[in-house]
Amino acid sequence: MEGNLVPVEVNEGARDYEIKTSVTQMIQNSIQFRGTPMEDPHEHLSKFLSVYNTVRQNGVPQDAVRLKLFAFSLKDKA
Repeated sequence: MEGNLVPVEVNEGARDYEIKTSVTQMIQNSIQFRGTPMEDPHEHLSKFLSVYNTVRQNGVPQDAVRLKLFAFSLKDKA
């Protein structure tokens, strides 16, 4: 599995970016994955990506923003 991991390069100026509270709240209110057996992780990823695609951070690679926002879509045991 490690062979599939690709590091995300973030330039120096984009390391200290801030994501707006409204964006994190949108993620938390629209999609939450708790890790229960009844939840489909693939469906969660699909929903996360559809919501994420509406977010842009100037000068910051999209993968870096995606990684930072994903944590806000998880809850409880997930």
